[in-house]
Amino acid sequence: MDATGFSAFLTDVNSWITNHQSLLTVVALPFAAFLIKYISDSAAEKRAARERRLHLELSRRLKLADFRQAWINEVRGNFSDILSIASNPEARAGSDIDLINRKIFSVMLRLNPKETEAKALARKISELQDAQDEHLHGSVLELASLMNAYLKAEWDRLKKELEDYSEVERSK
Repeated sequence: MDATGFSAFLTDVNSWITNHQSLLTVVALPFAAFLIKYISDSAAEKRAARERRLHLELSRRLKLADFRQAWINEVRGNFSDILSIASNPEARAGSDIDLINRKIFSVMLRLNPKETEAKALARKISELQDAQDEHLHGSVLELASLMNAYLKAEWDRLKKELEDYSEVERSK
């Protein structure tokens, strides 16, 4: 089709549109409105699905952070009891031995055996159980230091997870 043929085609189309203006108004406008609404709804559905996925991920992270916080608090409480009983020779020899053993095993079962810090902590707890009274004070202090470092690392990990949560929330 050359330029004159195309020009003639455009003239014919323009003439047809002018002659059938009411037909185009009845058919084309509703079709255009339907098309625009379909495109808009589709985009809104995609956006809503993305928001739902983001909300689920954020809820999951917050729940996990709650569990980690409870875990840290339980381990801290058990450590406190272990140190309190272990630093008291009368309590070690008395009826509290069953309690300290339950606390020790509770802590040991919560430690990740693949983590270096947890392995060191487990070794030190075992050493504390075997420590004689004359070496007890030093073992308790070493264990307390290791416990503080371990709990601080867990707390920092929890804070990092919550910071990651904040970044995800800001990006939505």
